[in-house]
Amino acid sequence: VERAKGGAALIIIGGCTIDEYSGAPNMISVRDDKFIPGLAALVKAVQAHGTKIAAQLYHAGRFVHSMLLDGKQSISSFPVRSKFTGETPRQLSIPEIKQIQKNYALAAARVKRAGFAAVEVIAAAGYLISQFLSPVVNRRKDEYGGGDKRD
Repeated sequence: VERAKGGAALIIIGGCTIDEYSGAPNMISVRDDKFIPGLAALVKAVQAHGTKIAAQLYHAGRFVHSMLLDGKQSISSFPVRSKFTGETPRQLSIPEIKQIQKNYALAAARVKRAGFAAVEVIAAAGYLISQFLSPVVNRRKDEYGGGDKRD
């Protein structure tokens, strides 16, 4: 709100988690309808100053420390050790991938219902979506493979 008061035309709140494996529990979350009232209040407060507000949908994948997941293993396209966490993620099953795709769609719908002007999907910086796009990290041999043809 202070940035909106200062004249910002657009504020993007970054790192909005889409499910319980996305990131830290203290991050802004759009993973459940229960967060919509608080998000809508934020939107209203920012818009009161003529500022647009957008939300970034975030899933860190293998970049989430297990300590932030109550000791559960992080997830990714393939179990390649993360240099960031020092931990090896669990490979997602195809049904889990489809659920995460659905989680992104549900999160985007919540952002819209809360009144945000836009939604951005973070698909860079080594996070989950880019973990699927990288042949260095994604060594799957199924339809979600990373394109690495080395055997």
